[in-house]
Amino acid sequence: MLVIVSTAVFAGEGNTNYLGILSSTAPSGYKPSPTWYDLSAGQNTVNFQFTVTNKTAEQQSMTLQLNFNHIITYKGQNVSDGQPGVTNGAVVDGQFDETQSTQTQDATPTFMAFTIAPNATETVHMSRTLGAGACGYYQADVAKAGLMGQKGLVGFEIRVLGCTTSTGSGPSPSPTAPRPAVAPRPAVVRAECPARRPPAESDSLTPACRLSPGSPVCSSSRSEVSDCAAGASRRSRPDVF
Repeated sequence: MLVIVSTAVFAGEGNTNYLGILSSTAPSGYKPSPTWYDLSAGQNTVNFQFTVTNKTAEQQSMTLQLNFNHIITYKGQNVSDGQPGVTNGAVVDGQFDETQSTQTQDATPTFMAFTIAPNATETVHMSRTLGAGACGYYQADVAKAGLMGQKGLVGFEIRVLGCTTSTGSGPSPSPTAPRPAVAPRPAVVRAECPARRPPAESDSLTPACRLSPGSPVCSSSRSEVSDCAAGASRRSRPDVF
């Protein structure tokens, strides 16, 4: 943000003694604020001209710099959007007091080589293309490149309106269907076999089995021991879900 405190040329005026070597008339050919350029109607080019006289007996050459500074506030009022819908805007070309404004410095100024013969007078034509969405008030100044902080050759104010409120962002993505909830798995309770030393076959047999090894009771007892061992073996393997 730039607060203007310089003595740059006032709006809609020329300079009768620029750098002691040139004089210029006020610019013409543009739409002065509070009339406006309508971007929605394709009015995105600012053309203007002014007359320059070489006050010396020598040829003068320099690079001219054109700045369009965006006026953010004026007399404490935010005017950065150019005040759409207001016919008589706050910034009036020819009456603008830049010392009561804040401005954003032009980031992409226009440059033009300029040469004028001794004691000659020439008409200088300049133009500037306005970018999309560049609505607002602008202070335009022309000066020798690098000397924008002092009074220049010419200066004026313009107003730009007609910006669209939305540029769109393409089709919206299709909504994604929510995934069905997954019921929690029931906890698996694993029974552990009591720790024991590997029994001898005679230890696992009841007295009756020792006497009658082929009885059904004996077969059942051996099966229970085998089942517990098999279960322990299965628990030693990782569960796969």
